Amino acid sequence: MRGRSRTDFVREAAVRAAEEVLMESTLVRMSAEGFEAFIQAVSAPAAPVPEMVASLRRKAPWEKATTKR
Repeated sequence: MRGRSRTDFVREAAVRAAEEVLMESTLVRMSAEGFEAFIQAVSAPAAPVPEMVASLRRKAPWEKATTKR
Protein backbone atom coordinates (compact mmCIF):
# COMPACT_ATOMS: atom_id res chain seq x y z
CA MET A 1 0.00 0.00 0.00
CA ARG A 2 2.90 2.38 0.63
CA GLY A 3 5.00 1.27 -2.29
CA ARG A 4 7.61 -0.47 -0.15
CA SER A 5 8.68 -4.06 0.12
CA ARG A 6 7.53 -6.26 2.97
CA THR A 7 11.13 -6.44 4.14
CA ASP A 8 11.37 -2.65 4.44
CA PHE A 9 8.02 -2.50 6.20
CA VAL A 10 8.89 -5.21 8.74
CA ARG A 11 12.36 -3.75 9.32
CA GLU A 12 10.94 -0.29 10.01
CA ALA A 13 8.32 -1.72 12.39
CA ALA A 14 11.00 -3.69 14.25
CA VAL A 15 13.28 -0.66 14.57
CA ARG A 16 10.39 1.47 15.82
CA ALA A 17 9.45 -1.16 18.42
CA ALA A 18 13.07 -1.50 19.57
CA GLU A 19 13.41 2.27 19.93
CA GLU A 20 10.27 2.40 22.08
CA VAL A 21 11.61 -0.33 24.38
CA LEU A 22 14.96 1.43 24.73
CA MET A 23 13.32 4.77 25.47
CA GLU A 24 11.21 3.17 28.21
CA SER A 25 14.12 1.55 29.98
CA THR A 26 17.10 3.87 29.54
CA LEU A 27 18.61 4.78 32.87
CA VAL A 28 20.31 8.15 33.22
CA ARG A 29 22.80 8.62 36.03
CA MET A 30 24.25 11.93 37.11
CA SER A 31 25.84 13.59 40.07
CA ALA A 32 23.87 15.77 42.47
CA GLU A 33 25.55 18.82 40.92
CA GLY A 34 24.65 17.63 37.43
CA PHE A 35 21.05 17.04 38.47
CA GLU A 36 20.82 20.52 39.96
CA ALA A 37 22.21 22.04 36.74
CA PHE A 38 19.67 20.00 34.74
CA ILE A 39 16.76 21.18 36.92
CA GLN A 40 17.89 24.80 36.57
CA ALA A 41 18.18 24.44 32.79
CA VAL A 42 14.70 22.94 32.33
CA SER A 43 13.15 25.36 34.81
CA ALA A 44 14.60 28.48 33.20
CA PRO A 45 12.45 30.54 30.85
CA ALA A 46 12.73 29.43 27.25
CA ALA A 47 14.81 31.55 24.90
CA PRO A 48 13.42 32.19 21.43
CA VAL A 49 15.22 30.49 18.54
CA PRO A 50 15.42 33.10 15.76
CA GLU A 51 15.08 30.51 12.97
CA MET A 52 11.92 29.06 14.53
CA VAL A 53 10.42 32.51 15.07
CA ALA A 54 11.08 33.41 11.42
CA SER A 55 9.60 30.12 10.26
CA LEU A 56 6.45 30.59 12.32
CA ARG A 57 5.97 34.13 11.02
CA ARG A 58 6.04 33.00 7.38
CA LYS A 59 2.73 32.34 5.73
CA ALA A 60 1.91 28.78 4.80
CA PRO A 61 1.98 27.99 1.06
CA TRP A 62 -1.82 27.72 0.99
CA GLU A 63 -2.08 31.17 2.59
CA LYS A 64 0.10 32.70 -0.13
CA ALA A 65 -2.19 31.66 -2.97
CA THR A 66 -2.61 34.50 -5.40
CA THR A 67 -5.29 34.65 -7.99
CA LYS A 68 -3.93 35.55 -11.40
CA ARG A 69 -6.79 35.81 -13.81
